[in-house]
Parts: sequence; C-alpha cells; structure tokens
Amino acid sequence: MESNIKYIGVGRSGEGLIIATYANDRNLRDTPRKELQGILMNESDGEWRTRVGSEFGTWFAKGDANRICYLILARNGYPDRYATALLDELERMFTNQGSEVLQTCPADAYTKVMAGEMKNLAMKYEDLRSIDRIHSVNSQVLEVQNLAQAGIQQVLRNTEAAEVVAAKAQSLEGNARVFQNDSKRLERMMYWRKVKINCILIFVVIAVILYITIPIIITSTN
Repeated sequence: MESNIKYIGVGRSGEGLIIATYANDRNLRDTPRKELQGILMNESDGEWRTRVGSEFGTWFAKGDANRICYLILARNGYPDRYATALLDELERMFTNQGSEVLQTCPADAYTKVMAGEMKNLAMKYEDLRSIDRIHSVNSQVLEVQNLAQAGIQQVLRNTEAAEVVAAKAQSLEGNARVFQNDSKRLERMMYWRKVKINCILIFVVIAVILYITIPIIITSTN
C-alpha cells in the first residue's frame, strides 16, 4: 500500500545542503535526495511555501527567514491542510534546536539525531483517519473554549451591569435622602410662614376691633 508520507527533509535553501532526512517509505530511502537538493538550490528570501510535482508524489516545501527549508514528499492527492500542519510542526521541532546552529551545521548533522522525532511526525500524519479525529477533537476543544470564554464575558458583562445598577440605586437613595431633607425644611418653612400669617391676621383683627371699640367707649364715657 502506498504511504501517505514518503519522505521528510530539512536543508538550507540556496546551498542545496541537506541537514536531515527521514524515509518513511523504505523503497525511497535515497531516491528523492536529488529532487530534494534541487529544490534546496532555489534562492528564496523571506518566508515562502510551494508545492512541486514529482514522479514519486508531491513535494510540499516551506522556507523561513533564515533560509532553512522544510520539505515532505507525500502521495499525490494528500490534503494540503495536513501537509501544511506537518510542515509547521517540523519547523517548530527543528527551530527548538537553535536557528544559528541550523545555519552553520554540516550536511546530515541531524539525520540521526532527529530520526525518532521525524519518524513520529511521519506516523502521526500517515493515518488520515487519526488526523481527522484529532482535528475533530481539537475543534470540539476550541468550541468549548469559545463557549467558556463567551460565558465568562457574559458573566463579566452581568457583573458590570449589576455594578451600574447598584451605583444607580445608591445615587437614587442619596437623592431620596436629599429630597426628604428638603421636604422637611420646606415643611418647617411653610409651618412658620403660616404661623406668621396667622399672627398678622390676629394683630389686624385686634387692631380693627380696637379701632372700632375705642371711639365708642370714649363717646360713651363722655
């Protein structure tokens, strides 16, 4: 049965120098090296990705800003999204070794050192059904994370709303106390005004009575 992942390679672009290789398909142990070197001879600056046809399948390649190139040879029709994910993992795996070391190391310096990691990576992306399950689980995890994050944000919004309501309630309570105090002051003012008016009325009535009665009393006395 044809392998999905046939060959993995890492090298320096522009030099054609191979840093590490792993043959997942044992029938292609050394055959793809010439094609690999040919791709590495291309001068490319900055980050780039490409796909190259081959009699053995399809080459997927990725280059970084340090001119380190990561490549896989997969069967024709291998899904691009999985090839891209494999290359990204391959890049992270070798970047952990140190970018300066990768730029100066000799040919095949990491072929034996990284053989186990490259083998595990090839086996991981060999079984598409397993990758689909992993992708499905990751999607579910991301969905749960998004729901949890949305729930947290809703709780925060509710908390902020509750704080706003509490602040408004405190403000209304303060306004109510001010209104109550003002009402009491107004009530006292109206009370004393009423007392003053009553006193004035009583004084006026008494004055009128005296004005009327005093002349009568004086006339009677005379």
